[in-house]
Amino acid sequence: MKIAVVICTRNPRPAALARTLEGLRGQTLPADRWELLIVDNGSTDPLRAEKLVAWHPHGRVVREERPGLVSARCAGIDGTRTPLLVFCDDDNVLAPDYLEQCLLIADQHPTLGVWGGAIDGEFEIEPPAHLRPHLHWLALARVDRPRWANFWGNYEAFPAGAGMCLRRELAASYTTTRALPIHRDFDPPDRRKGCGGDVAIILHGHSVGWGSGVFPALKLLHLIPKDRLTTEYFEILREGAGYSETMLRHLYDPGFNPAPVRGRRLFRLVEAYHHWRLPAHERRLRDAYERGRARALAELRAR
Repeated sequence: MKIAVVICTRNPRPAALARTLEGLRGQTLPADRWELLIVDNGSTDPLRAEKLVAWHPHGRVVREERPGLVSARCAGIDGTRTPLLVFCDDDNVLAPDYLEQCLLIADQHPTLGVWGGAIDGEFEIEPPAHLRPHLHWLALARVDRPRWANFWGNYEAFPAGAGMCLRRELAASYTTTRALPIHRDFDPPDRRKGCGGDVAIILHGHSVGWGSGVFPALKLLHLIPKDRLTTEYFEILREGAGYSETMLRHLYDPGFNPAPVRGRRLFRLVEAYHHWRLPAHERRLRDAYERGRARALAELRAR
């Protein structure tokens, strides 16, 4: 076998997980040619293999008690041995040819260590108009052509964690990096405290010589419940992003300086005026990001 699918989950929505597994059962790559591992990251009601993966000849469920997505992913990496891995969330429906396309890209692009594709959303309710400009924070991605890169600033070539495919060499290096204790802070159960684990994998790959990429041939559907379509939830995401992005810059951007930078008084006044003129929900999202960023900077200065 060349590829394994790892599903990290904690108290999943049964209907969404059922559709995820249905999408995997419909893969054009025969089930005897790939592995399926579900990582139960401390669900209140432990997941049972006989209910979820009995249909798969190489399907298993393992339990990981350490909370957080990073810990669950590391358990998935350690629990598989295939040259390639695909991280599939418990609310993702992969296109039928997803695994075959991952294998094809691996052969065609040997310098890439991690890649992903286009992600569409299926919403339980219609997204509120004021949140539509921010829906990309729900791991939605339009990919019109292949893109790849191996440096910090080319975010268009950074795949989302949903449907992320990575090579064993990069995955093994990631689980042993000295930065892993900090990485665990990026995806705790409370996403307000961090949500940058996907980017951490990509930037670690860049640091050890691997490129990242996105491809329109890879398609998946993200099932989005109504409780994620609120300003409050986006505030949580933005605060976590402010924290994680600052910490990632500290780890991987050699030009980053955590010391406070004070602009001219007139500039600060103009900035405050433009902030005040924003709609209330936009101010809340920006303030949330700055809270997360300020918390990260305070932690870095205290070290």
